[in-house]
Amino acid sequence: MADVEFVGARGDDIARNAPHSRFDCVVHPVDKESPNAAAALVCCDMCYCWVCDVPAKTCAEWTAHCVANRSIEWMTVRNKAQRMKNAREAGVPTEAPNVVGARFAAAAQADAQPAAQQADESSRETFEQAAQDEENEDLFAEYEPLHWREGQRHPDPVVETTSLSFAELPRITYQLKLPVGITQPKSDSNPFGGALSNLQLETVAYACQRHLTMLPERQ
Repeated sequence: MADVEFVGARGDDIARNAPHSRFDCVVHPVDKESPNAAAALVCCDMCYCWVCDVPAKTCAEWTAHCVANRSIEWMTVRNKAQRMKNAREAGVPTEAPNVVGARFAAAAQADAQPAAQQADESSRETFEQAAQDEENEDLFAEYEPLHWREGQRHPDPVVETTSLSFAELPRITYQLKLPVGITQPKSDSNPFGGALSNLQLETVAYACQRHLTMLPERQ
């Protein structure tokens, strides 16, 4: 049996007469996965550039775009072209890639500082930090309980102004009824050890002691 050969057609053939991407053309078919550049250059009147979304014969970069397919690489090129097209239609100024690259290179060069300048900047920051630390030492003093010695040290540093540190607190006369082991270090046999630090226990003692004060109204 001889091969079937079409010698004519009647009516409207959508596959031929409707706009289509170059790789979907049935008049000049090409391999969609890896199209041959020489063969892909040839197109029918209905072929469209898949990257620029314009008729193939009006594409300014058809020599390169004729082999475009739906691969990830060409998808990236298509998305970039669509963004630039939308920007032009919206009146947003666009720049050529070489202009953008030159601007970024100039910015990177401006940000780069000589080693000596970086060293001077580091030295200045170190001096300023030392001055700030010295000023803080003059303004603040580390707080330690004066009349309470039981319990574990507070896990975080606590400070008070230097002027306030000269004011002596009253002696603690209230006897706290504390859970057994709370003033000892925490361990497997003493899970509540250190649940309250010595600073916190001092605060509770002063609060209880103050609560016993009788006001003039006998309250």
